Amino acid sequence: MHIDDFNGRTTVDDAAGLVVRLSTVRRGPYGTFILSHNDDGPSLWVHVNRGVAYLHYFPEKAAVHPGFQPIGMTPSNCEEEVHFIQTNGDESASFDMWRGSLVPAAAAYNAACEFLAAPERPVCINWTEL
Repeated sequence: MHIDDFNGRTTVDDAAGLVVRLSTVRRGPYGTFILSHNDDGPSLWVHVNRGVAYLHYFPEKAAVHPGFQPIGMTPSNCEEEVHFIQTNGDESASFDMWRGSLVPAAAAYNAACEFLAAPERPVCINWTEL
């Protein structure tokens, strides 16, 4: 599976390597990753700020379908809004997400491992379609 992040594109084949990458590639408190099996198929976008994550699943190329985001999995003690950045690493495309669409980072890592096994929407996350 391909991972695009602050360091460019790499490939991982096992869950352990995937979790290491997701939990260590950072710019300050931020991690941001686009996971895909090929450039035209589904993708899972993982944005991390400390122990909180925002996920976005695109069932096909991002421009074709608005995708899905988590719902009802808010981490305890989560701020009302949490700030995230994109893979370019700067603030130009940064965004804030409402706590109701956020998950604990550990849940995001589990979802990424599911996506590694099969390029489908991970079932460990409660999703809402946009």
